[in-house]
Amino acid sequence: MLIVRYIGGLGNQLFQYAFAQELRRRGYNVYEDVGDFAQYKKHQGFELTKVFDVTIEYAPKKYLDRLKRGNSIFERIKAKLFLKNKKTHLSQAQINIDSLSKNKDFYLDGYWQDCSSYIIRNELRTLIKFKKPSLNKRNEKLFYQINSSNSIGVHVRRGDYLNKENVNHFENIGQEYYHKAKKIITKEMGSDIKFFFFSDDIDYVKSEFNWGEEEAVFVDWNLGENSYLDMYMMAHCQGLIIPNSTFSWWAGVLVKEKKVISPKYWWKDRKRDNDVYLPENWYLINNRNENNYSLGI
Repeated sequence: MLIVRYIGGLGNQLFQYAFAQELRRRGYNVYEDVGDFAQYKKHQGFELTKVFDVTIEYAPKKYLDRLKRGNSIFERIKAKLFLKNKKTHLSQAQINIDSLSKNKDFYLDGYWQDCSSYIIRNELRTLIKFKKPSLNKRNEKLFYQINSSNSIGVHVRRGDYLNKENVNHFENIGQEYYHKAKKIITKEMGSDIKFFFFSDDIDYVKSEFNWGEEEAVFVDWNLGENSYLDMYMMAHCQGLIIPNSTFSWWAGVLVKEKKVISPKYWWKDRKRDNDVYLPENWYLINNRNENNYSLGI
């Protein structure tokens, strides 16, 4: 029996759900644990079942008590001293999905973004579908504009990426990347494209992204518990320019096939270069040497 932990933003939750479904496909008995969201203060909490038509098999408390290690400093010290759950609470680095025993019980803790060994995008679009959201008039108009134009979604993530920890952790995706992405997408999709900007710092985008596009749309109203609507709208665009963000990664693979441009490198630690799966038909800009871009990996 396996328990998959859920934590992080909506993009992270989707990877964890896809991983749990793959384990089920391989014949494992799988439960899911969302309990840590009670203390999780980032993003919008556990959103998966609110946004998507998916079913979660919640882990019974008796299994969590037996397998899960607490996340507090006290619980971690106790686990280290007394070996409590040391062999049952496994991190992503400790797991090989192809050799995981079916005769033992484990609690699996990770983000599972390198899904190249088991994810097929067409299967994802069948497996994970948006619930039909209730749109206000502003979003109804936006949805119509996106579906009736040669629409390009542009996602600019700042917010938590600007804090000290993340600045040292994630590659900086700056203006040079976006300008090169614009040239590529314009060449691929023609001059009649219409840009739709999505960001957690839309005022910055309005100020800095002066692309000379008078009809560009800056989506600045889907905030707080409605933030997920940005993913929904991006997923319906004809093309996407994304940063190193799982939020817009999922917009790139869900709903329909589309042109997607992504940075090739997401983390500053080169050992993590393969930690996220970037589909082979995406355009990848070499953001460590931004004089070049490549098709595929």
